[in-house]
Amino acid sequence: MSVMFPIHKNFSEIISKRPARIALIALALIGMIILRRAVGVFGVSLGYLYVTIIAVAGLWFGKTGGLVVAFVSVLIFIGEVAVFRGWQARDLVFRGMPVRVIVYFLSGLALGHVSDEEKKMRKRLEFLAGHDELTGCLNFRWMMEFLEKEFARSKRYQKKMAVAIVDIDFFKRINDTYGHLVGNDVLQLLSKILKDNVRNEDTVARYGGEEFLIIFPESSSPQALVVLERIKAKLAEQEITSAHLKAGEKVTVTFSAGIACYPDNSDDLSKLLNCADTALYKAKNSGRNCIFY
Repeated sequence: MSVMFPIHKNFSEIISKRPARIALIALALIGMIILRRAVGVFGVSLGYLYVTIIAVAGLWFGKTGGLVVAFVSVLIFIGEVAVFRGWQARDLVFRGMPVRVIVYFLSGLALGHVSDEEKKMRKRLEFLAGHDELTGCLNFRWMMEFLEKEFARSKRYQKKMAVAIVDIDFFKRINDTYGHLVGNDVLQLLSKILKDNVRNEDTVARYGGEEFLIIFPESSSPQALVVLERIKAKLAEQEITSAHLKAGEKVTVTFSAGIACYPDNSDDLSKLLNCADTALYKAKNSGRNCIFY
């Protein structure tokens, strides 16, 4: 068992690679040609072995792969029917060729569609495992894992790192006045503005409720402040649109934020987040719609 398990594991790893799968499909098609030559007949069951190869191609490569292999299989089969005129059951197979061609392409299409949908679903589940469904930002669990790694990296290379907690002002009032669906639209708008206006190396996460956390690698508090002030100006320019607002209703959205920086404020991650939280409450107590660090 100790010998077989590594062999099985290595084979599974190899077979999962795209070039290996293409090679296996090609070998299977070549094997079918050789098998047909060896048998020397157009057996019905033998001809439909192509369906298995087409189905596997569809599962591995989606609709495109399934249809390509179906097309190649049809060409091979037509070539065999045209060349080997003396084989048994050739006339019967020739008359049934249209049905066989339809079956080939339907197999590639159907199995390919199943594969494509399964891949989409898997990607969606992988995305949802680490992201907030409403805003598309990192969720709290993935945020903390990423933050711990980024904090450790900053310590290791002695680089600064800023974090900012952004809180929508009077969000409860928005929900109470216009409804939670409008509140969701506000969350989506702010998250989009945040993601569109930070650097590529910065990360935006849903911290909880109406709060977002932004991680600024290799940045000081003043540098993070410049980014947040730009975001605040962008938000002020935006008109809140929502299908859930009544005619004539307008929603004004602002945010408050608190910034903290490693190592300026703390060399401990929990304390660093507490410093950002304290700065946020200072911003709230100062009339909101402002940023403190």
